[in-house]
Amino acid sequence: QGELFGYVMPLRPKRFKDIPALLTRRAEPSFKTLCQIGLNLVTAYRKLHSRGYSYCDINFGNVFFDPDTGDILICDNDNVTIDGMEQSQVMGTLGFMAPELVRANVYNTHERPSTATDLFSLAVLLFYMFMMGHPLEGKLEADIKCMDIHAMNKLYGTNPVFVFDPTNKTNRPVKGYQDNVLIYWDLYPQQLKDLFTQSFTEGLNAPNKRVTEKRWLEAFANLMSGITACPNCGAEIFYDDHKVASGIAHTCWN
Repeated sequence: QGELFGYVMPLRPKRFKDIPALLTRRAEPSFKTLCQIGLNLVTAYRKLHSRGYSYCDINFGNVFFDPDTGDILICDNDNVTIDGMEQSQVMGTLGFMAPELVRANVYNTHERPSTATDLFSLAVLLFYMFMMGHPLEGKLEADIKCMDIHAMNKLYGTNPVFVFDPTNKTNRPVKGYQDNVLIYWDLYPQQLKDLFTQSFTEGLNAPNKRVTEKRWLEAFANLMSGITACPNCGAEIFYDDHKVASGIAHTCWN
């Protein structure tokens, strides 16, 4: 009738699950499929970025996956803007936003979403998928008595600390409270852990030091090609060349 109302998209097929389903074990892809999901997600955002756009709001609510095939869907595309556009109306979702965007909200500065902030949000999403927890939620989060906006701004923006920061150990995961991250961190090869460490140490406050899509794609391809089955129980084991170089035997996590 001549009036704009938005856009129309197909309904999500039932085979696609959301990230919370992964975290609550309602969807349990194999490690190989999880790597395929990561590869497909990174490929999708890389295509978007290569065309000069930024997504602006990567979070739980706009990503879906098939736990059997690794196929992915991304919705909420009304967030997408020209990369670095100052008129962007979306800053992101707290917990996924790059620290400079959190600080922009706190101090009323002019930083806006960009490809660089997308790369931070993507790293948070991937950390959730592989480690089943948040990269900045360790002891500092466990000690918070009231998780209000001021506490969240400090945790995610003004004083963020990676839970496995090699030099700053003040925010280690708390055993009995943040066990997922403690358990899963040791299951993966050093190559993947190094990328997460760079993302949430150097990359916390230096956008140009964030891990690029190309490096994520290489890592996931290597992870998939290096998966072997335990001869006793069949569990998927990741080959780790760092262990080989250090003379450490591969052992079954199961």
